Amino acid sequence: MRFLSSVAVRAGVADDVYVVGGAVRDFVMGRPIKDVDVVVDAVALGRGRDSAWFAELVVRAIPTASSYVTNQYGVAIITVKGPWVLDGHDLSGEVIEIANARKESYGAGADAGKGYKPTDVQPATITEDVERREFTFNTMLWRLRDLTHGPDKAEVIDLTGCGLRDLREGVMRCPRDPDIVFADDPTRMLRLIKFVGRYGFKVPPDVAASVRRNAGRIAQAPWEAIATLLVHDVIEKPYARRVLPLMRDLGLIDAIVGMVSRTPPFRSYLERELRGKPAHLVADLLSHGLQDPTPVKALTPVQRALFVEVVTGLSEIDAELLSNALQRPPVDNDALIREFNLKPVDRGRIAPIARDALLDDPTLASDAIALTDAVRAALSGVSRVAGDRHMDRLAAAPKKYDHIDFTPPKSVAEAAEKGLELRQKASPSNRGGFTPAQAAKEGIGSGVQRAVNLKNRDTVSPDVIRQMVAFFSRHEKNKDIPADKKGAPWNAKGYVAWLLWGGDPGRRWAEKVRDQMDAADEAEKDKGKKASSDLEAAWGHTLRVAKTYNRIVMYDFDGTLFKSWEKTPDWWPDQRPYSFFSRPESLDEPCVPDHPGNEYWINKAVQAAQEDTHDRNTYSVLITGRVKVHADRVAELLAQKGIRFDKMMFNPGMSASKFKTLALGQLLAGHNTVSEVTIWENENQSHYAAYLAAASAALGRSDIKVVVHNIHENAIPLACGPSDFGIGEARVAGMFSRSDMSTPEQVQAEFDHNLVMYRREFDDAMRTMARYGDTPETWAAGNATVPATSAFTTFIHGRTLAYLAAQVKQVPAQHRRTFEVARREFARTRKFDYPTWFGKNIAMLRMMYDVGSWPNVADAAPPEGDAPGAVTLIGSVRVVNQTAQDPAQSVDLVRRATRALSDSGVPSITKVLYGDVFIVGEVARKKTLAAWYFPDRDIIEVLSVKRFAEHQLRATIHEFGHRYWRKFMSNDAKRAWSSHHTEMSYASPTYEFPKVGDVLDYVGGHPKVLDFSPSTGAYLVQMDGGLTGTIYKHQLVKVLRSRALQSSFPTPYAATDAEEHFCESLSLFCLGNLTGSNLAAFKTIVLGETAEQAELSLVASWFGR
Repeated sequence: MRFLSSVAVRAGVADDVYVVGGAVRDFVMGRPIKDVDVVVDAVALGRGRDSAWFAELVVRAIPTASSYVTNQYGVAIITVKGPWVLDGHDLSGEVIEIANARKESYGAGADAGKGYKPTDVQPATITEDVERREFTFNTMLWRLRDLTHGPDKAEVIDLTGCGLRDLREGVMRCPRDPDIVFADDPTRMLRLIKFVGRYGFKVPPDVAASVRRNAGRIAQAPWEAIATLLVHDVIEKPYARRVLPLMRDLGLIDAIVGMVSRTPPFRSYLERELRGKPAHLVADLLSHGLQDPTPVKALTPVQRALFVEVVTGLSEIDAELLSNALQRPPVDNDALIREFNLKPVDRGRIAPIARDALLDDPTLASDAIALTDAVRAALSGVSRVAGDRHMDRLAAAPKKYDHIDFTPPKSVAEAAEKGLELRQKASPSNRGGFTPAQAAKEGIGSGVQRAVNLKNRDTVSPDVIRQMVAFFSRHEKNKDIPADKKGAPWNAKGYVAWLLWGGDPGRRWAEKVRDQMDAADEAEKDKGKKASSDLEAAWGHTLRVAKTYNRIVMYDFDGTLFKSWEKTPDWWPDQRPYSFFSRPESLDEPCVPDHPGNEYWINKAVQAAQEDTHDRNTYSVLITGRVKVHADRVAELLAQKGIRFDKMMFNPGMSASKFKTLALGQLLAGHNTVSEVTIWENENQSHYAAYLAAASAALGRSDIKVVVHNIHENAIPLACGPSDFGIGEARVAGMFSRSDMSTPEQVQAEFDHNLVMYRREFDDAMRTMARYGDTPETWAAGNATVPATSAFTTFIHGRTLAYLAAQVKQVPAQHRRTFEVARREFARTRKFDYPTWFGKNIAMLRMMYDVGSWPNVADAAPPEGDAPGAVTLIGSVRVVNQTAQDPAQSVDLVRRATRALSDSGVPSITKVLYGDVFIVGEVARKKTLAAWYFPDRDIIEVLSVKRFAEHQLRATIHEFGHRYWRKFMSNDAKRAWSSHHTEMSYASPTYEFPKVGDVLDYVGGHPKVLDFSPSTGAYLVQMDGGLTGTIYKHQLVKVLRSRALQSSFPTPYAATDAEEHFCESLSLFCLGNLTGSNLAAFKTIVLGETAEQAELSLVASWFGR
C-alpha cells in the first residue's frame, strides 16, 4: 500500500484515491490484510483522471512486466506478470483492482435483483460509493496520502459514522435499507453467512427479517455465482456446520433446495463438489433439508434419516467409512449373483439390502465378508432356478407380517404336484402338439420352481402372494379343460398353468393372505402416525410425520408411470379401439411381459412415486382410466417397482377426465387439511382447470397450491401382433370384436363404405353448424352452441377412414404424407372433448372429405423415367422418386447403402432391406437432413442429390440402422450395447484447461485468455469486440468434459443415446471407417466375436489385413 501511496503522492492525487473495504476491516480486527481494493474519486479529481488513468501510472511504476484491462464497470485490473518482490512479499502473478467511485442501479420492481450485476453504473463521490456497500464495516477507508508510512500510522475514515462501532460490537448492519441491499444483489445474503462463519458476527433482527423476506431472490442471480459462494465460502470452510442452522432459520436452505430442483446444472455442480465431503457435514446438510445433491442421494428417505441418526454418534473416521460404504457397498456381487442366480433385473436389489445392513450395523463398513454374509442372509429366500421368467423376488417378510402364515396349505401343495405331473407328460417328449415357446407363453415351463416350492410347502414371500392373486384374477377364464382335451388334460395349457400356481385352493389361500397383509399395512400406517412425536424427536426435520396429511399426490398410470404401447393401422382398424384397454389382455402377454423391463417405465415419474409413497406426510393415490378388472395386475406391476399407493381408484365407466375430477374432489373433501395437490399426468393442460375447480369446490377455498407435472414420453412401439406371436385370426377377431379384414378387397370395401358414411355425416355437421350460426373457429375456441353428436360421428368415421387407408396404402403417393399427417392428428387429439377436437381438426376433416376424388394408385402402373412417382426396385427395396429431378444419383446412393449393409456380416441385417425409400426435396420437413427413418410409417426418406458424398451414404445406412435397432436386433445385443453406451457416457474423460493465450473456440464470442488467477479460479478473457470479462474454471468443466467425452465416441452425435450410438457405429463399420476400441466393441457386442477375436481383428486392421 505504501507503493500505491507513493505513486499517488507523486501524481498529486493522494487525497482523492482510497483503499476501501476488506483491507481496512481486517486491519482494524488485527487480521492479516489479503485483498486491497483501490477506489478513485474521479468526480473530485476531474479532467479524465479516473481508474484507467491511475492504473496507467501504477503499471509504469511497477519495475517488472505488467499490464491492465478495464471492464464494463470502469474497474481497471492490473496483472503483475514478471518477478517482483516488495517489502519481502512476492507479488508476481498478483492482481490489483482499481475502481472509480460509483453509484449503481439494479433495476426496480420486478426487475430488481435479476442479475446480481448492476444494470447502470454512474460516477459518484466517495461518500455515495461507500453507502452502496452491503455492510457498515465494509464502508471504512484510508486515504493513500495517509498510507505513506504504513496502515498503522493511517487514519481510518468512517463516513457513515457507524462502521467502527458495528465492527467493535460484532454486528452486521447495513448502511441503508437492508431490503434494498439484498434485492440489489442477492448474493450478499450468502456473504452475510460467510462473515458470520469467519468472524462470528451477530445478525441484528432487522437484517435477519430482511433476509427471510428476500431469500427467494437468490434464484434470480446466476447459479454459478450462488454455487461459488455456497461451496467455496461456506461448505468448504471449517465453520460450515456452525452456520447451517442460521441458513435454515433465514430461509436460505429452502431457497437453495428450490434452485436445486429447478436448475439441473446447479444440482450437478453441487453433486460434484459435495463428493468426498466429511460425513458429519453431509449429515448436517441432510438434517437441514439439503437432500438431493448430497453424496448419499441413493438412499431412501428413511435410510437418510437413519444415516443422520447413526453418523451423529460415530467418530470422524467411522463416519467416513460408513459414508463411503453406503455410496458403494463393499459386497461380493459376483458371488451373490452366482449363488442366487440373480437375473439383471434383480441384481439392483443387492445394494439397497446392503445399505440397510450398514445402517443397522455400521461396523460392517470395514468388513466386506461380514457385509456380504448379511446380504446373503436377506436374500436367502430367493428362487434359485435359472431361466424362470416368473422369478420369485423373495425377501424376508417384514416384521409387520410376523402374525401371518406364509406356508402353503396341503391342498395348494397337492394342486401344484398335480400340475407338475401333467406338465411332465406334455414336455419334452410329449408336448401334446404345442411348442416350448407356446408353453412358456401360457405359463407352462416358466413356473416350475415356484410349483416345486408350493409342492414342498416352502414359505413364500409377500411379493409372490401378490403375484399369485394377480395371475388368478387374469386367467380364471382359462382354467377349465376344453371339451376336445378331456382325455388329455396335459394338453389344456390354461388348466396346467392354473394348477402350477396352486389351483383353486391356491387362489383362496393367496387372497386370504393378501387381505391379512393389507390389514397389516393399514395397522402399521396408523401406528406410524401415533409415533410421530417420537420419530420427530429422533430424526427432526429429515423425516416429518404428521397426524393429518397436508399434501395429496395423484398419479395417472398409462403414459405417466407406464408406457402404453402405440396403436398402428393394421392392428387397430376398428372404430372402437379403446374397448381393448378394458380387457385383461391389454396388460398381459404378448402385449406386456410378466416382468416388463425399464423400457416400459417412465423413470422420472416412477422415482417420484417411489419417494411420495414412502412419505408419511403425503397421501398418495393412483387415479387411472382403467377399469377394476385391472386392479390386481396394476398393483403387481407397481409392486415390481416398489410402489404401493395409499389408494388406487379405477374408472367405474365414465369418461376419464370426468372420473378423475370427481375422484380428486372426493379425496380432498375427506382431507380438509391439505394445502397442496401434486398431479402427475400425460393429459392435455385443459384438464387441470377442472382439477383445480374440483379442489376449490371441495374445500371451499381457493388457496390450494396445485403443482402439475405433465409427462411427454414416447409410447412403447407396438411389440405384439398376429404375425409376431402366432395369435390365430379367430383370437384377433375376438379381441377387437370385429371380423377378420386381412384381404385388400375386404379392407377396400370397408374403406368405400366408411367414405360414403363419412361424407354424409360431414355434410350434416356443416349444415348443423350453419343452422346454429357456428363456425369452425368458434368450435376451436370452445364457444360453440351446436350439440356434439354430429361432430362426434364425423370424428368416428374420419378416423376409421384414415386407419383403413393407411393400412392398405390405397392413397396416391403424392398424397400419402398429407394423409399420414391427418391420421397422426386424429390419434393425437383423441382425448379432447368433441367440440374442441372438431374445431382443431376442421382442415383435416375437409381433406378427408375430398379423398374420394383422388385417383387410386392401384388403378395405374407406376410412371417410368424421371417423372414424380417413378419407382425403382432394388431387391425388396422400392425407391420412389417424389421430386422432378433425375433420381439416378439418389437411386445409386440407396443401392450402395443396401450393398454395404448386405456385405457387413451383421446378424439379420438383410431383414431391413425392404419397403419404401422416398427420394424427396426436403427430408422430414427439415433442410439440414440427408436421410430420416419414420418408425410409425416404417419408411425412409433420402434427400435428392445430383452427386452424393460419403456423409450422405453414411446417413442412409444410419437410417436403415434405426429400423434394425427397433425391429430386428436381438434383445441381448441391444441390452449389451445400451450398457456399453452407458459405461462410455459415465466414463471420466481426460481434458486440459486452457492456458494464457488460448482462444476458447467452444465458447460464444471466441474469447481469448489474457490471464488466470489460481486463487479464484477466474480467467480474464477478451472477446472479439475487445470487451473483457471473467470466466470461472468451474464454468468450463461441463463443456470440456462433454467435448472430451464426445471424442471417445465414434462421432460426437453418437453420444446422444444408445440407439444413435449404434446407428453411427453401424454406418462407419459398413464403410470400413470404424476404428480402435469402438470397432472392438462393435465386433464383440453386435457381431458376437469373442474379446480375443476382436483384438486380433483390431491388430489386423493396423496392417491393412
